[in-house]
Amino acid sequence: MGEEKMTDSTNIPRRPDGDKTEYRLKLLRDIEKNIKPKTFLDVGGADALITSATHVIDRQPFRAAMTMFGPPEMPPRITEENWCQRDFYDLPWPYKDGAMDAFDFVWCVQVLEDVKDPIVLCKEMNRIGKAGYIECPGVLGEVLNNYWHHRWFIRLHGGKLQFLQKSGKFVEIVQQQFNMDKLIVRYKQFKHIDKQVIFHWDDNLLFEEIIPKDGAHYEELLKEWIQEELDKPLSSSLISIEKYETTMGGLISGQSKKWVKSGIMCLKCGGEMEEDSTCLLASLPPKKWIRCPRCKHKTTVIA
Repeated sequence: MGEEKMTDSTNIPRRPDGDKTEYRLKLLRDIEKNIKPKTFLDVGGADALITSATHVIDRQPFRAAMTMFGPPEMPPRITEENWCQRDFYDLPWPYKDGAMDAFDFVWCVQVLEDVKDPIVLCKEMNRIGKAGYIECPGVLGEVLNNYWHHRWFIRLHGGKLQFLQKSGKFVEIVQQQFNMDKLIVRYKQFKHIDKQVIFHWDDNLLFEEIIPKDGAHYEELLKEWIQEELDKPLSSSLISIEKYETTMGGLISGQSKKWVKSGIMCLKCGGEMEEDSTCLLASLPPKKWIRCPRCKHKTTVIA
């Protein structure tokens, strides 16, 4: 590869972290207000504890978090008794499953890209959780920032998390297939949510590892994943999850649906939802259908 060098993360002009903090605080407020989880597990959260957590599982000990944060900054419900220091691959995790015992909510942010086998973590989260939130860096951020310590490219495709193991050749592939300056220009337009793989799951967490057939197939996959992220619409607004309703009523209008842009973010994949402009649901308050053209998620919001 000679003198070729991947763009260093310190060279990419970036937005302040304000939109990341604002987004996560808003998300946590909405979770607390609408889901009201009595049990809330933070997976791998020792370096960035959240106040909503009732339990933590992490390789780091409780005293390490106490040293980093210390009272009164430690989440009020976190004690040494509900802190589980454990290797993620020491299975099963010491939590029960089933409708009565599963965690109401499982939070896993900036973790899966680091671990040697994210499939194991996904299986355990699915076993012990009723619902959850996963956030990981998108593939464009991975290739531009060259996060050397991350092991996986991750995307959300068809309502399923997909994992593609990093190869030492990805730097060469990206430089051969894409104009690096154009990639950087596009990346600078991203807000925090655009840079991430955002996945809200409930009932069943879907996931898979994508294993290339050979080097050519790996190159094809990486090119496809990057292009998909370049082509996705940027987030225009963040909507509180309190507007998402699951109760379906009867149709007031029998017209054929006409889908138009709604400005609402899809909580499954982060894309922009479309709304049905031709009919309302027979409910109080009135509601309308919205759908995501990217991941096919469909639900209703208050009209």
